[in-house]
Amino acid sequence: MRPAAFLPLFVTALILAGCTAGSTTKRTVTVVNTVTGSSASASGPKTTGSVIVVSSSAPASSPKTTPKPTPTTASSSAAPIVKVDPLKADCTTILAAADIKTAIGVTVTGKTNRIRLGAATRGVSGAIRCLYGSPDNGKTAPVRVRLTQYSSAAAAKAQIGVDTQTAQDAGATITTPRVNGYPATLQLIAGGVLEMQYDTWTLSVAVSDKLASAAVLTKGLPTLAGQALARVVKNG
Repeated sequence: MRPAAFLPLFVTALILAGCTAGSTTKRTVTVVNTVTGSSASASGPKTTGSVIVVSSSAPASSPKTTPKPTPTTASSSAAPIVKVDPLKADCTTILAAADIKTAIGVTVTGKTNRIRLGAATRGVSGAIRCLYGSPDNGKTAPVRVRLTQYSSAAAAKAQIGVDTQTAQDAGATITTPRVNGYPATLQLIAGGVLEMQYDTWTLSVAVSDKLASAAVLTKGLPTLAGQALARVVKNG
């Protein structure tokens, strides 16, 4: 009888992936078959088998992730200060009747009056008033713009603080919008006034009482101030 010869081991690995009902955990099943026997055996090799079950820690599918929102900036950046003389501004180029109608829904008729004011206290070296829709040759007007020149930027800023505090003491609702990137104060009482500092001067836009709602003024006055500021700087 010829000595038994051992064949090399043949290992077949079958990876069976599946999941049980109600579970998303992937399972790996490894089947190992070991084949032994004589090479002359006509009936084929005998096999012994073993099954190894391995649970994978990876989930069947990648978890869904919620993208994080991109932060947004509430206001645009302010452009560098440009030196201009606001007292040389032309009122007819600062605002037009169409600007006022679009921003706050108020129709102004009549002339645009320009009034020059001299030096005053608290560092004021001069000012101009632009009256839009004046029915009485510049005594009153439904929409008014004022440009006031100060001796320094500090004096201009200080006057904004005084005006804001005075309005608040009188019962005004105060908000702080930004106009073309620059800080401003909006005072709502008997109409509305937006006031802001630019370099050594200030810009204010005022609307008389009962012409527009508080909500319209809150949105529209910063728009008018932005247009006025851009035109004064451009034409200065």
